[in-house]
Amino acid sequence: IIRVKRSVGGITFTCVPSLGAENRDEGCYVYRAVDDEKHTLLAKADADEKGLTSSFTDEDLPRRAEYVSYAVSHIRSANLPSVSSAPVKLAIVKGPAITEARIDKSRQVALSWDMPDDIDVTGVRVYRRFSGTSWRQIAELDDIDEGTYVDDDFDEDGVPVAYRLTLFDDRGESGPSQTERVITKKSLDGPVISQVSTNLTRAIKIKWEPSTDPLASGYVIMRALRSPGDTNWVLKEVARLDDVDADEYLDKGSDELALLDDQEYVYGIATLNDVGVHGEIGPIATGRTAADTDSTGDEDFLDDDVDDDPFGDDSAEEDDARR
Repeated sequence: IIRVKRSVGGITFTCVPSLGAENRDEGCYVYRAVDDEKHTLLAKADADEKGLTSSFTDEDLPRRAEYVSYAVSHIRSANLPSVSSAPVKLAIVKGPAITEARIDKSRQVALSWDMPDDIDVTGVRVYRRFSGTSWRQIAELDDIDEGTYVDDDFDEDGVPVAYRLTLFDDRGESGPSQTERVITKKSLDGPVISQVSTNLTRAIKIKWEPSTDPLASGYVIMRALRSPGDTNWVLKEVARLDDVDADEYLDKGSDELALLDDQEYVYGIATLNDVGVHGEIGPIATGRTAADTDSTGDEDFLDDDVDDDPFGDDSAEEDDARR
C-alpha cells in the first residue's frame, strides 16, 4: 500500500502488486478492519490503464470508530487472492479537538479548538445541543485559521449546553469532535436592602451594598403598594440605574407611579448583568410615607378670599367673645 492520503471525505491509497506476481493487471482485493475487529473483504480495486497499480478510495468510513486498518492482496488466477500485505493502520479524521469553552460573559460561550495539520479541509461546522433536544448546526466557518467561535444566541441565563465540531470539504464531512459541555453564566443575585428611610413626604429612600460581581452593570428598583391585608401586590419597575457603584435611591414617585401619603410600600432590587438583563429580585424591604401634615383645617384662615371682618356688624364684645 502506497500513497496513502487521509481526507474529510475518506481515505485514498494505491495498491502495487509484488514484482513477478501473476495477473498483475487484474487489480487487487482490499480488506478493512475497524478498531480492534478482524480484517474482512471490503472491495475489489480495478487496475489502472497500465495495469501496474490499483487506486482505491474508502468513502464509507465508520465515523464513530477511532481508526481503520487496510490490507491488500493481488488477484491470482481463478480470482484467488494472494497472501495479503502488511496492514496499514490509519486514524479516522474527526472534527478539530475543542481545547476550551469559556463562559467569561453572560449568555455567551467562546469556543477554541486545534486544527489537524495533516488534513486539507474547507472549513469547520459548529453543532449545538440543549438538554432534551437533538444536535443542530449553528455555524459554518470558512476561516479555519481563526480556531475560535463565539456563540451568543441565548435567551436565558444558566443554560446547560453541549458543543461538537466537524470538518468539511467538497467531498464530505468528518465525524464529530469530542463533546464539550458547559453551563452559561447564571443570573446575578439582587442586593440586600440595608436601610429604608421612612416618614418622608411622598418619598422613600433605600440603601444597599453595591454588587462586587465583575459582570454587574447596574440595578433595577422595583416597588409595590401594600394595603392592609393585601397579599396580591406585585413589584413594578420604577427606576433603572446604570451605575454599578450606586448604593442608594430616593423614590419620589412619578406621574404613572405616584407615591401617596401615609402608605406602606414594598421594595426590591435586581442586579443588571453585562448584557443589561436582570436576574432574581433580592430580599424585599418595606417603608411608609409620611402622613399629610397640611390636613389640619386651617386652610380657610390662610385664604386670601376671606373677609377682613368675618363677623359683619357685631359688637366689639361679641366679636371678642367669638375670637
